[in-house]
Amino acid sequence: MTQHFYSTQTHLADKIAQTVYGQYFVYVAGEFDASTNDPSSNPKIIRELWCRVSVGELIYANIWFDHKQKLKAIALNNDMLSDDLKTAIHLQILDAEIADAFPVVYIIPRDNIAPSRIRPSDFEAQNYPDNVEYIIPDLRDSDDFIKDRTPCEESPDL
Repeated sequence: MTQHFYSTQTHLADKIAQTVYGQYFVYVAGEFDASTNDPSSNPKIIRELWCRVSVGELIYANIWFDHKQKLKAIALNNDMLSDDLKTAIHLQILDAEIADAFPVVYIIPRDNIAPSRIRPSDFEAQNYPDNVEYIIPDLRDSDDFIKDRTPCEESPDL
């Protein structure tokens, strides 16, 4: 078993989670290149996808639009947020540029996360029987995880 969990987020999702929610809801894999996982559960593949989106490869424009809609829906359906905060998130999403799709890889030391905070994933990868993914619904900056922002033209040293 590896010593870390890995998750790839966009700069926009990271910024909203940090500045608005104060914590992060993340799907994590036990390896950066989780080759036995469904591609949507592989942090390396997700990073490569967001790199392509962030440089404006037009074939990925719908993915960026869908991602922003998902972030907006999460905020609008959160009964714990005030209307003003929901509006602020909505404006942040509207103002987001394609460069905000830039990937941020979270490297999370397993020892920093109590087992009681780790849930099994709700994702069923039918064509990938060895898919291993978890959810950490309340990742916090105090968990001392690393945010890797290696430029897309470089391979992260993970």
